[in-house]
Amino acid sequence: MSYFDNIPLSTRIKTFIVTSAGFLLDGYDLNAISFAVTVIYKQFSLTTVQYGLLLAASLIGMIPGSILFGWLSDKMGRSKIMGLDLFFFLVFGTLSAISQNFVELFISRDCPERK
Repeated sequence: MSYFDNIPLSTRIKTFIVTSAGFLLDGYDLNAISFAVTVIYKQFSLTTVQYGLLLAASLIGMIPGSILFGWLSDKMGRSKIMGLDLFFFLVFGTLSAISQNFVELFISRDCPERK
């Protein structure tokens, strides 16, 4: 009998819902910028290089974020790190929304803690 066989079904369902919501939120975040960047492009007077960097910022941040938080989740537990990740997602998502220039927006979207 494996470890997962001893976990109640209600706990497994809750875990599935929370992790699915996290993945859905992450996917939405990655796709939403592609629509918003057309307005941001004009508002911040971006160059084509900045335009591309802004679209890739979250993906760039996933590299160190997955290494760091993968290691931390092995040390501290996946549940704690998932909660920490959602907290950072909220903080840096808010900072992204109130950014006044390209640098602020890029840093808030690139931060490894978002992923």
